[in-house]
Amino acid sequence: RILSGLRRSTKKSGRKPMPADRLEAIKRSLENGVGIRATARLHNASPNTIIRIAREIMPGRTGYHTVEDDQNASSQHRENTVAA
Repeated sequence: RILSGLRRSTKKSGRKPMPADRLEAIKRSLENGVGIRATARLHNASPNTIIRIAREIMPGRTGYHTVEDDQNASSQHRENTVAA
C-alpha cells in the first residue's frame, strides 16, 4: 500500500544535490591544499561532505587509511628497527 502510493506520487524524495558552483569551489579549495575542516568552515558544509568530495577527486589521498595499511607500516617499522 505504501509503496504503491510512493510510485504514484510525482513528488521527489530525498535531499537536493549540492549546487555545481559550490561543489566546484570545494574541489578548488581541496586541490589548493586547504584542509578538510578549513574547507568545511569556508564553504559552510559538513566535514563529512568535504571528505566524500575529497575521496571522489583524490582517491587514496584524503589522509585516511585502512587497518591493513597500519599493519603493513607497523611490520615495516619493526623490520627496519631490528635490522639497525
